[in-house]
Amino acid sequence: MGYNYDFCIAALVVHFIFLCFFLLQKRLSTRQNHAFLWLLFIEALTIITDIAACVMDSRWQDYSAAALYFINILYFMLFIARFMAFYEYCTSISKIPASWPARRKVLLALPFLVSELICLSSFFTGAFFSITPDAGYVKGPLYNLIYWVSIFYVLFSLFTVSFYRRECTAMDRIGIYAFSALLFCGLSLRASFPNVLILDAFVELGITMIYLTMQNPLFFRSSVADLFNTAAFAEIITEMIRRKKSYSVIAFGIDQYDSNRNIYGISQMDKGLNKIGFWIRSAFPEMEPFYIGHGRFVLFSRKNPSAQAVRDVIQDRFAGSWKGKETEIFLNASVSCLKEGQDIQNWETLLNAINASFSSADMMKTGGMTVIDESIIARMDRAHAVQNAIERGIRNDAFEVWFQPIYSTASKKVIAAEALARLNDEILGRISPDEFIILAEQNGMISVLGIQIFEKVCRFMKEHRPEEYGIEFINVNLSPIQCMNENLCSDLRRVAGSHGISLSLVDFEITETAAADTAFMKEQMFQLIQNGASFSLDDYGMGFTNLSRLLELPLRVAKLDKSVVWSYFRNENRIMEDLIRMFKNQNLRIVAEGVETAGMAEGLTDLGCDFLQGFYFSKPLPEQEFIAYLEEHNKKEEIPA
Repeated sequence: MGYNYDFCIAALVVHFIFLCFFLLQKRLSTRQNHAFLWLLFIEALTIITDIAACVMDSRWQDYSAAALYFINILYFMLFIARFMAFYEYCTSISKIPASWPARRKVLLALPFLVSELICLSSFFTGAFFSITPDAGYVKGPLYNLIYWVSIFYVLFSLFTVSFYRRECTAMDRIGIYAFSALLFCGLSLRASFPNVLILDAFVELGITMIYLTMQNPLFFRSSVADLFNTAAFAEIITEMIRRKKSYSVIAFGIDQYDSNRNIYGISQMDKGLNKIGFWIRSAFPEMEPFYIGHGRFVLFSRKNPSAQAVRDVIQDRFAGSWKGKETEIFLNASVSCLKEGQDIQNWETLLNAINASFSSADMMKTGGMTVIDESIIARMDRAHAVQNAIERGIRNDAFEVWFQPIYSTASKKVIAAEALARLNDEILGRISPDEFIILAEQNGMISVLGIQIFEKVCRFMKEHRPEEYGIEFINVNLSPIQCMNENLCSDLRRVAGSHGISLSLVDFEITETAAADTAFMKEQMFQLIQNGASFSLDDYGMGFTNLSRLLELPLRVAKLDKSVVWSYFRNENRIMEDLIRMFKNQNLRIVAEGVETAGMAEGLTDLGCDFLQGFYFSKPLPEQEFIAYLEEHNKKEEIPA
């Protein structure tokens, strides 16, 4: 009996390269990594015993029957164990350990256990094979069971990943599906050509696919600090939450990171971060270190180290400089820790809480260290819930547009309105725009939301024709992120055109932040102005943008933020008078926001404001209430169709 070993030997060489590289890399101690390592070891033993069994079977006269039984039984047991290991790997990226009862897991292990026992019994029963004095190795009556058990575990692995697809990333699913397809191909060829040892080559291709898509340790390393990265942090925290294990987290962040990066330069700061990473590994060898970006580090432990002791070590080290051959930088660091026993629902909440602990000055510090407790976690859980509400709102087109009237001091009536987004979520109820706008900007959904809102504004203008009530234009807010989109003009023009609305009826409001890149913003604005639109500078007084650069933009209106207006009427400062005079000299029309009393309205009119907006005239109103407001306050004018 002759065998072709070419594929098997090539697979063995490649496999040992993968195994050595994986073992030499720093890895997280997670169930998924353990399952993959177990799969690698079993596959290595399977390839070795496959070659050994075939060599001995082809020269069976040179070996004792006991030796032949031993090597073949070992090979068949590893053959089946390999597919069980693949199934275990698939369960490691799902919620099965947390949601399935132990009895069901035992039932799923029965095919493996029964087939292993049958394999062991072959020495007496010849079920899988037998060794005869005349022919040596001979297949037994239950030989094909090894294929059926293998197919069972591949199919159930596919079912597991598909059923729990929400717990797996798209890349996870692609890797598992590709591996499964390769296993089916390999099993088919093995059954058809038993003398060609080709199955191991297909398994190796599958392992390569898994490695490239899911298991490469470099995916989980920060190249800057040479520590585990945010993806690794997500893996370890998710596993601890799923398995309901206790753990501790201590974090520290470089104070004024952006400023220091500007002072020292990107190259110097990156060298400094690398030195900090090296120091962390030596100072806290019992803890898993992570770099989560923006000068922030996390120390993770399955034990309960003294947070105060760790803080003292960190503060003592940061009292000195970070020196290198060509580097010496001086940094300060703040420390925070997760409250012992604090319940965490997901890794995003914890990561957001860590970042919030370094960015919010009003958080309580205990012993010079911010404690991440239930109040901070509740704030992060709320943010996570609102983010889900935003996604639902966009998906279900549930956002509403309300309108706040803008009063003209010259014509003594409402001549415009600002369109404002509102969300009444089916779960959370009414959500403040101050909450959802910021989160939509942070998670990248503001552009989609902005187009949805503009679509509804255009639909409102088409259905209700507010110009018949004396409305000259509707103000629509543009997010700074929207303004970075090169297709902004074409997108807005397309939406307006689909409803037959002229952009001359729209005044787009931009903030100081959006106007920071004046060259690009100018180009965006001129494209829309050529199509009839106009622009206002919204919430002036909230930011610190260079005023001369702002005035380079083709603005028609400047809106004074309500904080500036209120400060003036509380006699805190007189800067508003200077702002009005300055904008007037630039031929800009002025809107004062936050008008709440008749005295404020009169005073602002006397100071030269062209338009007034605030609760004194009206709060923001839903579409029908806004039309009713116009019918009551503005005489309807007949506009030719």
